[in-house]
Amino acid sequence: MSHFNHNNETTSATCVNSEWSDKYTLFTAINRRNRTALIAFNSMLIFFTLFLNILSMVTIKKSPQLKNKLCYLVIQVQSAVDVAVGGFSIPSLAILVSPLWVIESCHAFRLLFVSMFAVPSCHPVTLLTLTVERYIGVIHPYSYQTMLTKERILLFAMVACLGNYFHAMQYLRATKLTQKKQS
Repeated sequence: MSHFNHNNETTSATCVNSEWSDKYTLFTAINRRNRTALIAFNSMLIFFTLFLNILSMVTIKKSPQLKNKLCYLVIQVQSAVDVAVGGFSIPSLAILVSPLWVIESCHAFRLLFVSMFAVPSCHPVTLLTLTVERYIGVIHPYSYQTMLTKERILLFAMVACLGNYFHAMQYLRATKLTQKKQS
């Protein structure tokens, strides 16, 4: 990682933390041909992830039969998480492995790393929400509509996703990254 300082001489900035440095070295160790193929694959993955999840969200939103059922609300939440993954996490991976991007600071590296892992950590939460919703629907069919409401499902999913996000942030605070400059 390099950038120019005020004297137009090249300096190198690296994040000093063995765990993070090893992960970054793993990303940058991919040879140029494989890196290009990985970026092309990720670009197609981003397009299809965004397009198909937005399509399912719009379909559920417009259909009166689907809009009124709680299980489809959870599917919409899952699609929203997928859109966030397609919009933030996959591009972060593409930036980390791209030879065109230079990450000049440890803070930018940390932000990319968090967006790669904090957003996808909501996937298990939304699947758990769907599982609990179906479990209550099967075990308690008569009290299902009083036990579960849209507000309770959304609150559970939001609190659990925020918990995952704060857990990821605690992990970042625990790792001490410092920027080391070499001439």
